[in-house]
Amino acid sequence: MGTIDDLNTWVWMRQRRSEFDASRRKRFVRGQKSHERNRRRFASGARREHQGTKEELAPLERDDDGPVRRA
Repeated sequence: MGTIDDLNTWVWMRQRRSEFDASRRKRFVRGQKSHERNRRRFASGARREHQGTKEELAPLERDDDGPVRRA
């Protein structure tokens, strides 16, 4: 058995780790919630507008300043 200092260090480490695990678990759960919300939101077929895949974007002509124009 080590000294009392070793034991205190071990206890301190365990406490820190449980705090860390709790915060990580909380963040994970929060992520799960928003994930579920989005699944429900888009289940009806509502989709966000998006530019399209790379293949779809390739034939579009671009202005020199950058914004994408439909050909």
